[in-house]
Order: sequence, then C-alpha cells, then structure tokens
Amino acid sequence: MDFTLRIFTEKEARELLQSEDFLSSWSQLAQKDKKVTVMQEPTFALTWYEQYSTKYTPVLCVGFDKDENPIALMPLAKNIEDGSIVHAGAHQAEYHGWVAESQIVQDFPIKCLIQIKRTFKLKVRPWRWLPPKAPIDWLSSPLLKTENIYVRYKTQASPVWDLGDNDKFDKLTRIKSIRNNINRYQRVGDF
Repeated sequence: MDFTLRIFTEKEARELLQSEDFLSSWSQLAQKDKKVTVMQEPTFALTWYEQYSTKYTPVLCVGFDKDENPIALMPLAKNIEDGSIVHAGAHQAEYHGWVAESQIVQDFPIKCLIQIKRTFKLKVRPWRWLPPKAPIDWLSSPLLKTENIYVRYKTQASPVWDLGDNDKFDKLTRIKSIRNNINRYQRVGDF
C-alpha cells in the first residue's frame, strides 16, 4: 500500500489535534491496530500534550492514502529547550510506538525515522519499549542504514506473569524473594 508521509509541527499540529475528523481517524486506527497500547491513543497523547505544553510542542508524523485519509500516525513532541524529539508521553509512557493500517505497519516507522532525521537534523533519538506484539523486522531495514540511521535494541521477556505457562511459573517460583512472598501470602490464608 502506497502512502504519503507528512510531518506536522507547531500550529499545523495543534490544528490537527483539534480536528474531530482527525481524532476520529486516529481512534479508529488505534482500535484496528493489534499492537496499540493506551499510550498511542488520542486520549493519552492529547492529555500529555496539554499538560506539558510549556516544555514540548506536538510533532505528528502522519501517513495518508491516495484519498488523503490518515492511515498511520506516530505522535511525537519537540522539546522546547533543546530541540530533541520524543514520543508523546516521553518518559511517562511505558511504550513508544505508532498506529497504522496493517499493510504499512513496518514501512511507516522506517519512513518516519528517515523523515524525522532529515527534518530535525537529529543525531540520536532514544526510543523506549515497543508495545507488545509490535513487529521488529523493520529495525534492520537497509533503508535505515542507507540514511545512516543505526538502531540498537535489546529484547526482554515480558514482566507480566502468565500463570498458564507452567515452565515460566516454575522458573519464577525458584527465585527466593518471590518464593518468600508467595509463602507469606499463603500464611495469611484464603482471599
């Protein structure tokens, strides 16, 4: 699926964030996207933009289809003091990511990173955890290397306890501090 990427800043970004049509499209994308967390939804981003308006200005990377309908969005912000670019939510957001139609879910972040680097002349751009179920194949795209964008990442097991996974549960209960907490709860009795 072909798409056009545009970056909106300052006044244009604020106007988009006040457009009911745009916010509705964003919400619909978020509902369809399997990897989305609340941090990529309009309610979180709008609240964060408002609360941090003295420190950050909104930057929206938006992908449009041939009919000019939004089909992807990465909500970002520019630090007023140092010009750095962060995801909406900055350090308060556990996950950083984007919303997109499934056909462009991997192409969109590649184009965003390239365009962000070109627009803001960034050297380093930190990115926190990707949302669960987020694809990672795009991280090793040759297009990024062509633009001198080098991605370093590490994977980590989810901290969420899946009590249905017996192997993981057994491994967790072998950890002394966890075993002590379980024993303490068992001594208290039934809940």
